Amino acid sequence: MILLNLCGCSAGIAAAAIPLYERVRTMNAFWFTNQDNLVYINAEKDLEHLEIRLNLPGLKEAAEELHAHPTREGFTLKGPHRTTARLFIPDLLFPRHIEMGENIFLYRGDMVECYVLYWIR
Repeated sequence: MILLNLCGCSAGIAAAAIPLYERVRTMNAFWFTNQDNLVYINAEKDLEHLEIRLNLPGLKEAAEELHAHPTREGFTLKGPHRTTARLFIPDLLFPRHIEMGENIFLYRGDMVECYVLYWIR
C-alpha cells in the first residue's frame, strides 16, 4: 500500500497511521496567506474550464460536493501522469483563520499556484 502526501509524492506505509489533519501540518499555513501563491476562481462560472485546463477529471463534482457538505478531510483528486490535487477548506484544517479560508482551496503543491474556489451566493 502506497500513500500519497498532499504534494503527490509517495509517503510510504508509515504514514498510514498518521491522520490527515496531522499530515497537513507539513503544509505551511503562511504559504496560503501570500497573495502571490493564490488565484481566485468564480466556481459558478469557471470551474468547468479549470477542470479541463488542469486535466483533473471530477473536479467540478468534487468541489460542489465539498461546498455542499464541508468536511475536514476534503478530497484528493488523481490526475494523469501521477499527479494529484487536494481540495480542502483551510478554516477546517488550520487553527487560525486565513483570508478567504472559508472557501475551497485547490492545492497542487508549493511549486504551483493554489486556486481559491468561491461561490457568490
